[in-house]
Amino acid sequence: PYVGSMESFSPTLDPDWTSYTQLAFQTDQGKVTKMGRLCYQSYALKPGQPKPSGLEIMANYEQAMATAGATITNTKRNGDDDIYAKLTKDGVETWFYIWEGNSDHVGVKEIQVAPFKSTLLPPSGNDYAPLGHLSTAVARAPVKSNYDEATFPVQSGNATQNVKVRGTHIKLIYDLSNYRKGPYTSYLDAQQNYRAALKAMGAQILFEGADDDPRTVARFDNKGKTVWM
Repeated sequence: PYVGSMESFSPTLDPDWTSYTQLAFQTDQGKVTKMGRLCYQSYALKPGQPKPSGLEIMANYEQAMATAGATITNTKRNGDDDIYAKLTKDGVETWFYIWEGNSDHVGVKEIQVAPFKSTLLPPSGNDYAPLGHLSTAVARAPVKSNYDEATFPVQSGNATQNVKVRGTHIKLIYDLSNYRKGPYTSYLDAQQNYRAALKAMGAQILFEGADDDPRTVARFDNKGKTVWM
């Protein structure tokens, strides 16, 4: 919303929105991670246009940030280096990451900082009660085995061990209906929703993977039966 493009560039795609995710930004004091709603826009040099220098491109965006009222957070950058910036307006904190590639491509990412809000719906259809599903998710038919074995990672201090559990095995796969339309559901958004729901029902969280390892393992009681999920 706060960043346009140079006259010689045009958007390559519609903006990509992600409902809730995290991104690291560079500051003079080091990196900070911000969470919220992400917008990504890509720009390409128009055919027949002369290539500007990387310095010219980034100088334009540095000026655009100043005009918008944003503050550059990596002030020790060289003139053609990536730009990280922060803007607070109307009570909304927005962070920017702007970069250029080979003087013919520009990428812009903006995160509007916001707290996590659960969007998990009550259980219905093919859901495994007592957990529901994301509003953007459509469940396939469950695959059930009366007796099987599954392996679950369990965090123990700084180490992770695999625990094998035997019993009735149920597998559910959800397809995200917004995968091609957006706003996309990120790994973080999906995991945070399930973690919040599991904690609310008193489940023991045994493993929480990072954003690049989107897994959650929990154990809880469901009507007198111990369930590993």
